[in-house]
Amino acid sequence: LFQKFLNFNQKFPATDHSIVSNLGITILSNLMPKMYPLLERFPDIAMAYYKSLNCFAELLVCNNELPQLPIEILNHILYTIKIGLTSFTYPEIQGHSLDLLITFGEAIIQDTENRLGPLRELTVEPFGKLLFDVIVGLDLHSENKNDCYGAIYILACAALNVEANFCHEMVTNLVMRQKERQTYVTTSETPE
Repeated sequence: LFQKFLNFNQKFPATDHSIVSNLGITILSNLMPKMYPLLERFPDIAMAYYKSLNCFAELLVCNNELPQLPIEILNHILYTIKIGLTSFTYPEIQGHSLDLLITFGEAIIQDTENRLGPLRELTVEPFGKLLFDVIVGLDLHSENKNDCYGAIYILACAALNVEANFCHEMVTNLVMRQKERQTYVTTSETPE
């Protein structure tokens, strides 16, 4: 039955990697918007979804096709990463989201021609700040700490302006919060 519909003799040229990525883009553009309501209710589907998204991202990076990714698909992937970091109680999904950020960060670092400018703008600072918030808010699963620290480091390295990147701003804010807490504790403990 399958032989009627599929031509197994068809050969693809070894240099034509775009067939796989085009198929992935087509599937993701139709599937991603429909998946969001299902992800939280079905953890097995969510796990498979995040694993396939990781494979697809690595395929795009290996084939140097990440710059051609449509912005709508990129936005969907980044939204998926965001909900994976913040909305699930499963550490594996948070780990897959961190892996995606690391994959994108490494691709941005290796992009010497700045062809990944839109990805840099949408990823580096917003997700760097989000990761700090996840750490400070204690939403980080303990088994993902090293991956989270690695993702922050890679995103900091991927920033265009290293002197004014999000790490300096976030660390300054954290130090100020800590000083405010110490001041509050010190002043509230003094006898009247």
